[in-house]
Amino acid sequence: MSSFLVSPEGLSMLADGIMDAIFNEKIANFPVDNEKLSEYFRGYSINQVFEELNYLNAYALEQRYGDDIDNNMYIDGYMYVPEYTIDEYLKMLDCYNYQCCEGDTIEKPLYQIMNRLADDISTYVNRNNNPFYDEANWG
Repeated sequence: MSSFLVSPEGLSMLADGIMDAIFNEKIANFPVDNEKLSEYFRGYSINQVFEELNYLNAYALEQRYGDDIDNNMYIDGYMYVPEYTIDEYLKMLDCYNYQCCEGDTIEKPLYQIMNRLADDISTYVNRNNNPFYDEANWG
C-alpha cells in the first residue's frame, strides 16, 4: 500500500459525509447543496460510495506510479466513523483531492465532483489560520 492512499478511516468519513449530503443536504451539520453529488451517487449504498472513492484513489496511484489498481484497494470497505466537524471533513477532502490529482484522474467526473464539493465548503470554512482545520488529520 502506498503512502498516497487515503486511509480507510478517511475514505469512510468522506463516504459518510456524501451520504449525509445526499439524504440531509448537510455534512457535519453544515448545509451542502450539490446536485452533481446527488446525481452521481443516486441509488448507492454507503459501501458503494466508499468503493468509488477507494477506486479513484487507487486509479490515481496507477497514473502516478503504474501501480496495479487491485493492489491498492482496501478489502474491508466502509467502517463506522465517529462524529466529525466540517473543518475535519474539509481537510480530509483536501487530502483526498490532493492524493488523486494525477494523470487523467483529474478528468474523471468523481474527481471533479469532489473538487467542487471542497470549493463549496471552503466558501464558508476558512483553511487559513483556522486551528480546527490545522489540527485535523491529513489522510
